[in-house]
Formats: sequence, C-alpha cells, structure tokens
Amino acid sequence: MAGKDGGSGEGGRGVVECGSETARRRAVAGMCVAGMAYYTAWKSWAFVGKEIMAELEVDKAALGSLSSALILAYAASKFVVAPLADTVDVRLMLAGGLAASALVALAFASVSSLPLMVLLWAGNGLLNGAWWPPCGKLLIFWFPPDQRGTWWGVVSTTRPLAGALLAFIVPPLAATYGWRMAIAIPSVVSLLAAGLVLAWTAPPPATAGEQSAASPVKVTAKKAAVKEAVSGNASSVSALLTNPSMWWLNLACAFCLAVKVALGDWLVMWLEEKRGFDKASAAALIFWLEVGYGSGSLTCGWISDTFCGGSRAKVNLWAQVVASAALGWLFYGPLPAPQLSLPAVVFVFGAAINMPATLIGMVASEKVTPSLAATACGIVGGVGYLGASLCGFPLGALVQAYGWPMAETLLVTFSVGAAIAMVPLIGDAPVPAHVE
Repeated sequence: MAGKDGGSGEGGRGVVECGSETARRRAVAGMCVAGMAYYTAWKSWAFVGKEIMAELEVDKAALGSLSSALILAYAASKFVVAPLADTVDVRLMLAGGLAASALVALAFASVSSLPLMVLLWAGNGLLNGAWWPPCGKLLIFWFPPDQRGTWWGVVSTTRPLAGALLAFIVPPLAATYGWRMAIAIPSVVSLLAAGLVLAWTAPPPATAGEQSAASPVKVTAKKAAVKEAVSGNASSVSALLTNPSMWWLNLACAFCLAVKVALGDWLVMWLEEKRGFDKASAAALIFWLEVGYGSGSLTCGWISDTFCGGSRAKVNLWAQVVASAALGWLFYGPLPAPQLSLPAVVFVFGAAINMPATLIGMVASEKVTPSLAATACGIVGGVGYLGASLCGFPLGALVQAYGWPMAETLLVTFSVGAAIAMVPLIGDAPVPAHVE
C-alpha cells in the first residue's frame, strides 16, 4: 500500500513505495543518528588538546599535526567515497564507516606514540568521509528542491548538536577519569549507534525497488524536464570538473571550512591563552559555538527555500559576510563581557559560518544529474577540507612561531576571501533532480 513499507525485496530489503512518509522518516532518522555519532568519534579529542600536549610533551605544531592528519584524510576520502556512494548501498556505507571510525577512536585513546596517533587519526578522517556523500544522495532522492534545503539543514544540524553535548560531557570526563576515557566513552556510544543507523536508514527509492505512483506519461515528462534543466549544468564528471561555478564553489568552500575548522579546533586554547579562561569556561563558549552551528544548519535551508526561491548562493554570501564581521569583532573589537557579549559573538559567528558550510555541498549536488550528486558534493567537500587542513599543523606552527595575532589576521582574511569567491555564484539555479 502507498505510504507504507512493503514486504521483503531483493536481498531482504523492504520495498518502499513512492512518496512513503514512513520511509522518509526512517531515512532522516538514520542520517541524524549517523551525523551525531560520526561527529562524536571525530570531535572528542579537541576538548583535551592541552592534556594530550602535557602527557606526550609536545608543542602546538605537533598537536596540530593530529588535526591536519584528520582533515587531510577526510578531504582525500571525499574523492573516493563520494563516487562510491553513487554505486553502492548507502546504508552499509553509513553504518560500516561509523563502526570503523568508532573503533579507530578507541584505539587512538589507548596509544601514547604521536606518530601512531597521527596515523590512527588519519584513518579516522578517511572513515568519517563515509558520512556526508551517502546523506547527500539520500536527500537528493527523497526530497524535491522546494523541501530539500530544509531537510539538508536538519540533517546537518546533528553534528553541531553532538558538539554542543560533548562540550559538557568530555571536560568532566577528562577531569575525573583522564583524557583517554574522555575519548573512549563517547566512542563506545558511536559504535553502538552504528547498529541503529543500519536498522533505521531507508535506502533511496531506486535502491529499494520503488515503483512510481505516477503514470508513465507523467514520469516521462518529468524526466524530460529534468534533462532539459540540466543542460548547461554538469552531467558528466569531466563537465563537472571544467564547470567555472564548481571552481568558485571549491575556492569558497576551502576558505569557509578553514575558518570554521580553525575556530572549532583552536578556540578553547585561544580562550585559555589569550583571554585567560579556565577549561570549564572555555568549553562553555564552545557550547555556544556549536549551538550557533546548529542554528545556522537548521535555518539556512529553510531560508533559501522560503525567502530566496531556492537560491542557496544568496544565503551563502550574506551569511559569510556576517561571519566575517563577527570574527573581526571577536579578534579586534572591544573586549566583550564574558557573561553575555562573548557568547553572543561566538554564537553569531557559528550560525553564520555554518550556513555556507552546510549549503555549499548542496549547491554542488544541485548542479548535476542525480547520478552524480554524491560525486559533486564529495569533490567540493574534499577541496574544502584540503583548505581546512591548513588550520592543523600549519596554523599550530604559525601560532608557535608568531603568536595568536598572526593567526587571527589569517583567519579574517580567509573569511573575507570566502565571501568574495561566493559573489560569482549568485544567480545559479538548482536542478530539479527529484522525480515523483
């Protein structure tokens, strides 16, 4: 019956009929659990950086090598995992990558050799790449363009939500049981969540053996409209790589993610060393940063769907301008009162920077045919995280040699550069990839 899960299909999977709200809810639930669990295995270490430095007797540059290894491997994974997501069962990719990532994080918490930790964290980065390309493909298949931005934002919100929770969970665990248990306990939770992801996530309609409820004539007309809409857009990998808009997207994503990752990884230490915060107070500011991330993710798609006619580029540009202003105020403005003003500035920055960080991948996915959606999203994300890798070892070495002021100037420059790169993208129209 329409709107319900059917019986077992090929390979034991349920057959999902077109428009099934139950299947859509399952898909969203699985993606949300996966997002929180993947980020838990990724982020826990950032709250215990000073403890790791003290135990291993290393400096900021060495600590930054962990971040660079994680992000470079994550960027590299985009070029492998994204095309793979267009050909394999995305449920298995989501759940399998999550389980493996959690196991690597557990291993990371048990070793004391910096080179081995760097190697393990590179592995974690590779495995974390199995999260977003499958999610992008599921969202493209399950939701039409006028709903896709909203749900894209909802799923993206799960990672900052996990980060906000970790801000209150990891520091007390580290204070009570040490930094190793502070990483290990959340990693066990991520490992258990992999089973839920596999059980809950509904596959894309085509994978599930879905039959359209529309008449053959209507489907043919719809597909013809889609084909016409993608003329002038990338419909093959070669066209995708030579599309000028994709190059601007790559540049904007690299600058944007560099700034976002830098604040996420180094803000605690910046607050401790530059502003004199203790660990608990600095973690509280990270909470507001993550809440800002979540607010930006949750609202950016809805804003683009409701007020901008599906134009993600306009939202990206204005949000990046606001993020640049907030970052400049944080670094160069009058010293804000920690009780109110500083959390507000951090929140505004987080909300603004995460709007383009969330929507740039969607812009890429909407510029191609559905069969290349994960590939396009992965390429832009991969290039973006290559840029973000500059904020690991290179930024740590820069701070070690020249202090925080040089890093502050670099990050503000990157943020403004991201806004400039977004200007040529205004006016791009999405491809109506969803076929009912």
